Amino acid sequence: MKKIPISLNNIEEFLLDNFSDSELNDSHNIVYLNDLNKLKTALKEMIYSNVTSFTNISNAISEVEKIMIRIQRIRCVISPNLKMIVQRHNDGNEREYLFARGYWVDDNGNTVRTVAKLFGRMDVKHFVHPTPEEVKLTMRRIYSRKYHETYEK
Repeated sequence: MKKIPISLNNIEEFLLDNFSDSELNDSHNIVYLNDLNKLKTALKEMIYSNVTSFTNISNAISEVEKIMIRIQRIRCVISPNLKMIVQRHNDGNEREYLFARGYWVDDNGNTVRTVAKLFGRMDVKHFVHPTPEEVKLTMRRIYSRKYHETYEK
């Protein structure tokens, strides 16, 4: 599990995004990319110019951590962190299921597995293997819903 860095030395590195061209040009991501840029700007302002506006250092650290977690969560929506797995049930029938496991950032900044999406049984004749784009789109929808449930209260 990966903890979000909080030292000033790591902030600039943390703010770098490694999105592909297709993710940057995807019309579904425009709103999230704009929100991401606003959060990154707010984080920079908070760290480099507004540090004195906090009454104590623990409040400042808490606010910085909240923004960093939100940035990580937006990145999960734009570019879902997932792994495709084949799970076998050895109950005599040797059934195989295709799953996507998705990873999210919890309230402590740790990356945790929170989503397991079943795409179906692979051993049946009518099973159609989803393309990577279909899997990513499905996971993006799940993460988008999760993001809005968290921040649109």
